[in-house]
Amino acid sequence: MDYLNTYKRLLALADAGLFYGKDAFDQERYQELRELTLQLISATGHEATVLPDLEKILTKEEGYPTPKVDVRGLIKKENRFLLVEDLRTKEWSLPGGYAEIGCSPKENIEKEGATVTIEEVNYDECVRMANKMAEETENGVMVQDTAWDGYEKIPTWIMQGYGTMALEASQQLRKFGSERPSHVFVQAGVGSLAGAVIGYFANAFPENPPIMVVVEAQAADCLYQSAIKKDGEIRFVDGDLQTIMAGLACGEPNTISFNILKNHTSFFVSAPDWVSEKGMRMLGAPLKGDPQVVSGESGAVAMGLVATVMQDPDYQELREALQLDETSNVLMFSTEGDTDPDNYKKILWR
Repeated sequence: MDYLNTYKRLLALADAGLFYGKDAFDQERYQELRELTLQLISATGHEATVLPDLEKILTKEEGYPTPKVDVRGLIKKENRFLLVEDLRTKEWSLPGGYAEIGCSPKENIEKEGATVTIEEVNYDECVRMANKMAEETENGVMVQDTAWDGYEKIPTWIMQGYGTMALEASQQLRKFGSERPSHVFVQAGVGSLAGAVIGYFANAFPENPPIMVVVEAQAADCLYQSAIKKDGEIRFVDGDLQTIMAGLACGEPNTISFNILKNHTSFFVSAPDWVSEKGMRMLGAPLKGDPQVVSGESGAVAMGLVATVMQDPDYQELREALQLDETSNVLMFSTEGDTDPDNYKKILWR
C-alpha cells in the first residue's frame, strides 16, 4: 500500500470538507482529520526531513481542492456586461465557475446541477431539440454557434471569442519573427471557428492575405459541398454523419460564417478519417527534437492534410495549387486534446 499517497488523499478530502462543510461540528471534525493526516504524513519519514513545517507548506487551498480550470462566460446586453461579486474576496469578475480536470464535459456540466442527455440523432437535430426546449422554458436561452435567420446574436458573440485565438496566434507569430503566415489551415464543423479565424486574417492582411484552407470531415462536408456548386448558396449534409472527427460532425453551416468563408477561403477540402489519424500520430509521436502535441480527432486533421500533401506524390497537383513548399510558414489550430482517451491510444498505437 502506498501510505504517503493515501495520506495525501485523506488531506485532500479534509480540505474538501473544510471548504464545503457548513455545520460547525463538521468543520471541527474535518480540521481534526486534517491535523491527524499531517501527523501521519510526517511520521512516514518521507516528508519530515525535507519539509520541516508541513502545516505551512501543505496549506489549505482557498477553492476547490482538486486540479481545475476556470471557466467564464461573457454576457453582454446593450453594451453592458454582466459581472458578479465574489462573496469571499469581494472582487468582481465574469460569471463562471470551475471545471475539474479529468472529468468529462458531461460530468462537469452535471456537477453544476444540470441534466445531460445523449441523444440518438446527429448534431443538427440536437440543436433543433435544444432550441425547442429553450423556447418552451421560461427564461430559456440556447447557447451554441450554429446561426440561422432569427438566431444570430449569440453565434456572433461565440465567433468573436474564437477570433481571440487568431489574434493571440498572430501575436505569437510576431514574437517568432513572422509577421504573416503564408498559409492558414483551419478545420470546420458549422464553420464558426473557421469564419472567425479566416475573417481575422483577411482583415489583418487585406492586400496580401495568406492562402487560407478550410478542412472538413468527409462525412459532414457541408461547406465543401456548398463551395463546389459555385453559386454562393448553402448546402446541407444530412444522415448520421459518422466520423471520428465528432467535433466537426455538423451538416448545416453557420449562415454568418458562410458569408465570410465563401469570400475569403482559398480552398475547401473534404478529408476522410485517415487524414486526421495521420495528423494525430505525427503530432503525438513527433520526430526527435520536435515538441509533442496531444491533438484529438477534430484537432489534428489540418496537420494530417499538410503532411499528406507534402509527402504523397499522388497529391502533387494539390500541393502545387496550394503553393506549399519548404519556404511555407503554415499556421494551424489544434482545437482539442485526447477528448476520447481510449480511441486516442488506439489510433496512436495502431
